[in-house]
Amino acid sequence: MNDQQLMVQCVKLKRKAPALAYPPLPGAMGQRLMQQISQPAWDAWMQMQTKWINELRLNPTDPKAQQLLHDKMCEFLFDEMHSDSNET
Repeated sequence: MNDQQLMVQCVKLKRKAPALAYPPLPGAMGQRLMQQISQPAWDAWMQMQTKWINELRLNPTDPKAQQLLHDKMCEFLFDEMHSDSNET
């Protein structure tokens, strides 16, 4: 167990919490997640994402489903709405 675990001020939890070990997504979004989202918040998102995939019967390889999941992730983690359907 590491006594020097990195902490981040999590915008979802609104408190300091253990940081992510690595960027969960590539690019700028991955860096934003590393800087602003904690591991517990990411774990909660992963559970919510699974719920969305199952309830809506989404195919994660479908670009429209990927965009929907990206938008839902931003709503869930950052409390912001995204409607940039042109963004890939």
